Amino acid sequence: MIPPLPDQTPEREWGQPVNGLRIRSTTDRFAYRAGKDLIHVTFLVNNVSREPYPVTLMRDAQEVTDLTVIDPAGKEHFVPGLDRELPKRRSWDVTLRAGAVERVSAVLDPARVDGGLKPGRYRLRGSFRYTTPAGSPRPAESFRLESNEISFALLDLRGKWDAGAQAGPCSLSLMRMGDRSSWKPGDPPLNYAVVLNRLDADVRTLRFLGHNDLRMIYYLEITGPDGSKLLAPQPAAVPRLDSQPAHFMHAGLMFHRLDTIPVGKSLGERFCWDPSGQAERTGFRLERLIATPGFKPVPGTYRLRVVYQIPDEHQERYGNDPLAIRLVSNAIDLDIAGEPSR
Repeated sequence: MIPPLPDQTPEREWGQPVNGLRIRSTTDRFAYRAGKDLIHVTFLVNNVSREPYPVTLMRDAQEVTDLTVIDPAGKEHFVPGLDRELPKRRSWDVTLRAGAVERVSAVLDPARVDGGLKPGRYRLRGSFRYTTPAGSPRPAESFRLESNEISFALLDLRGKWDAGAQAGPCSLSLMRMGDRSSWKPGDPPLNYAVVLNRLDADVRTLRFLGHNDLRMIYYLEITGPDGSKLLAPQPAAVPRLDSQPAHFMHAGLMFHRLDTIPVGKSLGERFCWDPSGQAERTGFRLERLIATPGFKPVPGTYRLRVVYQIPDEHQERYGNDPLAIRLVSNAIDLDIAGEPSR
């Protein structure tokens, strides 16, 4: 059994603003198995100026992001991102409205940092290399944004994460972030991680998806105390993001990065869920938020799973193909209480 780490979401911790931008970093989990798990670091880029801000976001990890890991002895390990020329096509550019946020990410393999990081508690911070997009009316400039500092643990564990049955080359895990197993009205959103465990080298499903221009997305499956079920799609699958260029979409879909996950290792993604829907209504942006509009929580025990598959609209045509795999995670129970007493 993996010991839970305390929920340490730094809701108000950001790096210092530079020229009207600031960033915040988070990890997909708080604890990892040494030598077996990849660390998915997400940077939230925020425009704190009063004007629209052009940014080039490639969304395929690490090309404009660097990481610094501080080990238990205080030694710093610098992990550079990929250093290559940014694309000139305007489709890669995003204009951040005043107050708006966008996400980019980096993937860190602790086993490949200075001969392999040993079990222990570590700190991490990131930097985002900003360069004014080509053709932008904004004056050309280049600078670094430094993030807040976060912590994670590498554990000396030989076992596996709880997971559902293998389908194709993978299994799927659903994990709590911290030890919150209950929720009541007025509580902040719940934090979870969905983790893709790569078990073998088979990439036929990945090729099948690419050949047919399909995507695989995950759904949060919520089973109520009365047995009713609700499926809520991952944030990268909601319609307002589907209109973005394909390279933005697929970089946000975890299975489409399968060929970057070594066999025997895992890659996770963090998401939040607010049973009341209040976080969505008030514009919660600090983490990816799964929306469940119309869901009305009643007191009782709910069972949560994650289902990873091609979307419903493609099931009739492709769902019977053996390469259209369906991954189902382990289940987690959540106790929901009634309205707090007055």
